[in-house]
Amino acid sequence: MDRFDCHAKLIIGVNIAAKEAKVKLNHDIQHEKPVDVTTPEEIKREIMHNFHMDLVQLRTHIRQRFDTLQVTPKQIYYWWSIFNQQFFKLDKNPFTSMHRFLDNPNNNGEFCYEWNDESVIAIGFITPLLIELLPVLSIHCDATYKTAKGRFELYGIISSVHGAGFPVAYLIG
Repeated sequence: MDRFDCHAKLIIGVNIAAKEAKVKLNHDIQHEKPVDVTTPEEIKREIMHNFHMDLVQLRTHIRQRFDTLQVTPKQIYYWWSIFNQQFFKLDKNPFTSMHRFLDNPNNNGEFCYEWNDESVIAIGFITPLLIELLPVLSIHCDATYKTAKGRFELYGIISSVHGAGFPVAYLIG
């Protein structure tokens, strides 16, 4: 989308008690209206039929078949991620979804820890890589805090193999 130095100002006032929001948008300089940036349906279908490709392959494939001005890399990534969710997002509740995913024998994940009470919910699981990498000589833990939906923390146990890190276990809670 084209950007314009129009000195725009967006002010949003929220009154929680009154359950209302006021939006005020000012432009100091008139400019052309941006063009439509929706992703064409035929491109979405092409992404859906080829979501098994990695993103570089998919972008190359899309660019070979369609006008490059019709779609941006961010649009390709967005629709690719939406179509890939069908394999791991099996319920709106992230813990129910994780249980369903790990209960499927084709996914090769293995529960190793679960905690569920009124104040704390946590599930730990190992990946099939752990078995492949045994014996694991060194590991480290890395974490993201409140970045997952539901404000959960995600802890990853990473093993170093020939200088590269591989995830061997996770704990979400």
